[in-house]
Amino acid sequence: MKKLLSVLLSFVMVITCFGFGSLTASADILNRNYFKYAKTITVSAPLEMTLDSEATEEIDRMALLKFVAPERKYYEFVSDTIPEKGYVMSMVIANDSKENCYSGTGAGGEVNGKKRNDFIVAAKLTKGHTYYILFEGKGCGQYTANVHIRSHTHKFDSAYSYPAYIDEEYGYSSDGGKWLPCIYCSVERTAESYYAPKAMALSTYSCYYRGTERVPKVTIKDRKGNVIPASNYKITCRNNVKPGKATVKVTFNGKKYKGEMTKTFIIKPNSMGTPKVSSPKSKQLKVNWIRNGNVNGYYVQYSTSPKFPSGSSTKGVFIGKNTIGTTTISKLKPGKKYYVRMRAFKRVDGKNYHGSWSKTSSVTVRK
Repeated sequence: MKKLLSVLLSFVMVITCFGFGSLTASADILNRNYFKYAKTITVSAPLEMTLDSEATEEIDRMALLKFVAPERKYYEFVSDTIPEKGYVMSMVIANDSKENCYSGTGAGGEVNGKKRNDFIVAAKLTKGHTYYILFEGKGCGQYTANVHIRSHTHKFDSAYSYPAYIDEEYGYSSDGGKWLPCIYCSVERTAESYYAPKAMALSTYSCYYRGTERVPKVTIKDRKGNVIPASNYKITCRNNVKPGKATVKVTFNGKKYKGEMTKTFIIKPNSMGTPKVSSPKSKQLKVNWIRNGNVNGYYVQYSTSPKFPSGSSTKGVFIGKNTIGTTTISKLKPGKKYYVRMRAFKRVDGKNYHGSWSKTSSVTVRK
């Protein structure tokens, strides 16, 4: 996503930015021995350069200046005139395979429908190294300008940005941000950093059925552990009313963050109504309840103690169908008081999730 395009050749390195058009490749300039036509320019003395975009010979459609940097810093190569039509582009060529010459591409004239009122190309150069500044015209006809050199001060243009991104399906994420580019060289100033989303957490991963949508609170953190504000995404839920597995999906709005993240939570059955119990026959207990089509079954628990302690005094009956609304328990102690409670369950991914216990009913078993 950076603006720089680096081409490393055997003796040439060219880096350009602001792709207004295309310049003659530096390799062609070297292969055709065009460097021998370069005029030497110094900081103290401006130099006139001339080109003709309509010329038959390629060398006449461009101008080359040679410069040896007296110190390491950013330099500007400034043309004193703007083409009346078309445009002229320029770039800095480093004739040194060991140097990483970061340079901008300048343009004078009308570029992409926008009139430029200056013509500057800038680059950070190394002391004692030789550089060539290439000018090439496009539709400008004959063009003559005086070029002078000065220290470069960055001028930052309007910002460009791209969002941080996450793709949970493929396990990929990337950072984003907002940058302010210098309009004359390759330098960019970071205005904002957007770190890739990494973790999604819900306020609860299980809750009880209430007959309405259940939507837990969502927290998203980036890879640095910072909370991403909720204004950057919207939340949608699926299957979040009835008992079972519900899905929460976060969709980023694409401004600072892009992609989707999901989490699931379980909606458990709500508490059942109080079961009705009776003892129709000796040593028997009969339990009736209201059936629930949103669950997979029920669990009936009975005990001789109202506290339902673990052990032999407390037992249970598993009902594996939600269409059943009654069960009879036999071989109980006659004349003994029994306490009964029950709860429904919902099976999710092979695991049963139970609702809370109902209120307790009691009955004395017939002798």
